[in-house]
Amino acid sequence: MFPFALTIHQPHANEIFAGTKTEELRQWRPVPYIAWGVFGKPLLPPFALLIHAGSRKRAHQGAKGPYSCYLGVALFDTITHAPGGNYAWHIAQTYSFKRPVPGTGNPSLWRPPLPVRVCPSG
Repeated sequence: MFPFALTIHQPHANEIFAGTKTEELRQWRPVPYIAWGVFGKPLLPPFALLIHAGSRKRAHQGAKGPYSCYLGVALFDTITHAPGGNYAWHIAQTYSFKRPVPGTGNPSLWRPPLPVRVCPSG
C-alpha cells in the first residue's frame, strides 16, 4: 500500500522510469508536508511514492505522454541539499506498472484514491 503520490510533469516522469533521471529537485523536503496525525511519524527516507504523470502537455519540450496517470512506484533513499536552496530527492529504484493507471493529480504530496493505493495494477 502506497499512501502518498507525487505528480511529476512529462517528460520528467518518463525519464524517472527510463533511469535517466535519478533525482527529483523540489523546494521542500517531504517531512513538513505530511500531517503528523496520519501515521504519527514523519516521512523519512527510505520511502516509496506513487509517481503520477501530470496532465500539462509541454509540446515545446517534445514531451511525450502518457498524461494524467500513475506510471509506477519510486523508492527514494536520500534527500540532500541542492544548489539554489532546493532539495534533491535521490531515486534508488523504480517499479513501472504494466500499463499506466488513469487518474488525476495534485500539487505537493497527496493521497491518491484508495483503489490505487491498495492495488495499482492498471
